[in-house]
Amino acid sequence: MRDILIVVDMQRPIGSITLIGICTDICVISNAMLIKAFLPE
Repeated sequence: MRDILIVVDMQRPIGSITLIGICTDICVISNAMLIKAFLPE
C-alpha cells in the first residue's frame, strides 16, 4: 500500500482520502495512521 500511495501522490498530489469501516473502527483508525505515516502533510 505504501508504494502505491507514494507513486500516485508523485503523479498527482492526493488532496484527500476517504476511509470507510465495515466491521470495526479499529481497522479504519489503523489504516488512517498508516496512511498519515506514509504521506505526511
